[in-house]
Amino acid sequence: MGRRKPFMLGGAVAISISLLGFALSESLAHGFPLLLGLSFSEIQAQMVVKIIAVLWFCFLNIAIQPLQVASRAFIIENCVVDQQVLAHAWASRIQGVGSIIGLFLGSVPLPPIFPYGGLPQFSTLCLLVSVLLLTTVLISCFLVEEDLSQFPSTILVPQTSFSSKIADIVVSVKGMPRTVRRICFIQCFAWMGWFPFLMYYTT
Repeated sequence: MGRRKPFMLGGAVAISISLLGFALSESLAHGFPLLLGLSFSEIQAQMVVKIIAVLWFCFLNIAIQPLQVASRAFIIENCVVDQQVLAHAWASRIQGVGSIIGLFLGSVPLPPIFPYGGLPQFSTLCLLVSVLLLTTVLISCFLVEEDLSQFPSTILVPQTSFSSKIADIVVSVKGMPRTVRRICFIQCFAWMGWFPFLMYYTT
């Protein structure tokens, strides 16, 4: 399949699953206790809904990363240097158009248009977005052939423990130039502020 396509497809599938799980958090929270023969009060049920929604949202944020990183690398590795700027520009344009379409779909009453399953507005939107995401990723994977001749067939990755990986990260952070470290902190806190905004401005 190539070096990047598995990450793109895996990321798209993980995003779709987590997005649908997030949209159906309330149904899942009420369904699992019934399957296990448990009964919750209204306050406990709402707490379970919140916990499940937060877990799915965290998983969604994690699932986005493989698709984003693999997509950027996909452009760099499959376009010549002269075409990379143009390819990234088109990727940005398509991302902007996708955001506009997503906001438009969020304002349109979708259940009357897609009445299958009797899903509410947000769940229908998440299902539609998941289908569109998987479709566009599959189109990219089928239409673009990766050039694997420049990469070795096998890459030996040394086995390291989890604690040694954490230690390497700490050492790398300490050894960063001051300016780069500041940029990393700004990026970290910017994302911490950006995700709640994305989460709540539509509600």
